[in-house]
Amino acid sequence: MLIGEILRAQNKYVEACSRVEEAEYLFLEIHEQNGATNCRFLLGYIYEAQGKLESAKSTWEEAISRYAELQDQVGVASCLLTLGKVYRTQGQYEAAYSAAEEAKSIYIKFRVLQGVANTLLLFGDIHFDRCQYSEAYSAAAEARAIYVKRGDKLGIALSLSSMGNIIFKQERYVEAQRCTEETKDEWVKLGNNVGIANCWRLFGDIYWMKGEYDEACCRLEEAKSLFAKHNNGLNSSLGIADCNSSLGKIFRLQGQYDNAIKLLEEARMTYSTLGSKEKDAAECTEEIALALQALGSREHAD
Repeated sequence: MLIGEILRAQNKYVEACSRVEEAEYLFLEIHEQNGATNCRFLLGYIYEAQGKLESAKSTWEEAISRYAELQDQVGVASCLLTLGKVYRTQGQYEAAYSAAEEAKSIYIKFRVLQGVANTLLLFGDIHFDRCQYSEAYSAAAEARAIYVKRGDKLGIALSLSSMGNIIFKQERYVEAQRCTEETKDEWVKLGNNVGIANCWRLFGDIYWMKGEYDEACCRLEEAKSLFAKHNNGLNSSLGIADCNSSLGKIFRLQGQYDNAIKLLEEARMTYSTLGSKEKDAAECTEEIALALQALGSREHAD
């Protein structure tokens, strides 16, 4: 199973899946149910990274049943948390919140602070998607406080990233830039290139809002390049879509309508597969219509 985890971390998902399935079979052969269930849990992560969300859900649901039979409540909570993340990605916010609440209750009962912080981070993401930015910031800040207390560098970086995105949505661009600089420093320490790419993406959006289009495009292109180079599945695909969406909107404002339409179409195609990105897909559709209208007016004038 360890080899499978290493391969997953290296984004070699087909090989990782094969190794983990092999490990699960061997555990079952020797009647080691705990090991087999841990393999099932890991398989869910591999499916999620590949964008196979329904497979991930069914795998984690099966793992919940197995952990329950083993009376491993923390294992159940871990599955509920990951299910909640998938529900959130699919835009099923009530189901996501319910799963996170149940997971948090278990984590509190067994005093698993790491799990509590992780559920708070998910609550923040759900509030963020619903444009409830004050609630989102409070949840992310509370999660960060726990991560700092535990010295969890990854958790600190994730919570800071969430806080930066929330502040940006609140149009507090100077604070957002400062928070994103701090976030980038954390990702650099961890050597997490996808995290760094997310920071460049947000820098690009901040410069865009400040009217500095050339600087914005430079940062967004740099982010796209990092996402593509260090592809970790669904997260990188969404990162590239976010960059394309922002670049497309900037190009439309600059009168580069053909380029704008191309990038916005690419972003819309990615967004349209995920329930949580329906609003983003709709925005791309609206931007494409504006670009086509402007392009038609230009051609008519010529």
